[in-house]
Amino acid sequence: MRTSNRTICRMSPRPRKHLDPRSKRFEIRFAIHLRELMTARRIGPTEFRERLEGAGLEVSIVTVTKWLNGTRLPRPQDAEAIGSILGLKDYRLVWPQ
Repeated sequence: MRTSNRTICRMSPRPRKHLDPRSKRFEIRFAIHLRELMTARRIGPTEFRERLEGAGLEVSIVTVTKWLNGTRLPRPQDAEAIGSILGLKDYRLVWPQ
C-alpha cells in the first residue's frame, strides 16, 4: 500500500490594499467605511457577496473587491439591500459622511 506525500497548502488571504483616510475621493472614503462596517459585523467579502446574492443582487466577488479597494461604487439603488445586510437602521448610513 502506497501513501501519498502530498502537502496541503493553505493560502493566506492577501493583505488589503492600503487606503488613505485623508483621501478626498468618495470611492476611497466609501471603501474605508464599508470595511469598517463589515469588520464590525465580522463579515468577509465572500460572505458579503453571498448575502447580497441572497437579497437578489447579482454581484461578483470581483465587484465587491473593487468596492473594498476604492475603485468602484455600488449603484445607488443597491444601497438599501447593502444597508439591510449590514443591519443598518437607515440604508443611507451605507454612504460615508
